[in-house]
Amino acid sequence: MTNRIPGAESWRAPAGLALLLVGVFVALVVASPVLGRYWPLLLLSTIAALPFLQRERQDPRLLPLRSPAVDDGDRADLAGRDLLVGPALRASAVSLPKVAAVKGENEDAYRIDTERGHLAVADGASSSFRAAEWARMLCATFVEEEPLRRARSDSWIAQATAAFRDGTQQPSEWWSTEAAHRGAHAAFVGLGVIQGERDLVWRATAIGDCVLVHLRTAADGREPVVTAFPIAHSAAFPVNPMLLSSVADGPPPVGYIEGTAALGDVWLLMSDELARWALRGHEAGDPLWSLLSRGGEPEIAAAARTARAAGVMADDDLTVVRCELVEVDMRC
Repeated sequence: MTNRIPGAESWRAPAGLALLLVGVFVALVVASPVLGRYWPLLLLSTIAALPFLQRERQDPRLLPLRSPAVDDGDRADLAGRDLLVGPALRASAVSLPKVAAVKGENEDAYRIDTERGHLAVADGASSSFRAAEWARMLCATFVEEEPLRRARSDSWIAQATAAFRDGTQQPSEWWSTEAAHRGAHAAFVGLGVIQGERDLVWRATAIGDCVLVHLRTAADGREPVVTAFPIAHSAAFPVNPMLLSSVADGPPPVGYIEGTAALGDVWLLMSDELARWALRGHEAGDPLWSLLSRGGEPEIAAAARTARAAGVMADDDLTVVRCELVEVDMRC
């Protein structure tokens, strides 16, 4: 499943469809004995409306990041507030299954909520019990609970564990029962971009070998400043990473990082094999940041096929959630 960056799609397909619909509309009007005499006026009105319809389709309005002072009960009163002018997150995702995967089989999961300012990626361990469901539960709980709004908090993990156990049916086959006892396992990385009273901060938390990369334009405007967390080098990925388990009494050590956020910042949340490939390219002086932050699914899939054929990428699920901090004016 892919959510593309707004404006990345070509305008030709929707414009062609719109013209086709106008043609059908005009034909129906001309054929009508009642409306036929007014067809020139109706045609001109429809054509005049097309640019406005196209602009709304290609440029969806972004919601400003929520302030800590604004709760759900206040949202109806936002129309005249200064919060309608300010920073917002533009986010999308690309998730590709293994080459040999059955249709729809993907143990990676992600969740995006740009209004809350929380995004997540989880990589379910393929050999564990219901790994994809566990990965989805971790991402959903993280975003709903917004734990990074309160700085460091891992209470959401216990909530995800309880919800997963409550929603898991007991298997009947002996091998499934044994797998259920071993539990589901997943690596995880989550990002929160928080609007404070004076400035913006970004916070991230990670368990295992999912990776967040923070990109900021350098002073010379060329190569971005790159911060990678919790793994900063392609050779540093562990063979047996610590993972979140659905049957553990508590989580393993949870990593945190925090920094200031600025307009133009880009964050990439990646599952392990994609992150390893990206860091390797960065270290070799052949960065993939532009592809991963703005490329569509076909472009990323083609690059991944080439990397696999060259033996520099393993056949694994690949997921990237990418978001950018932009400024919007909702009053326009």
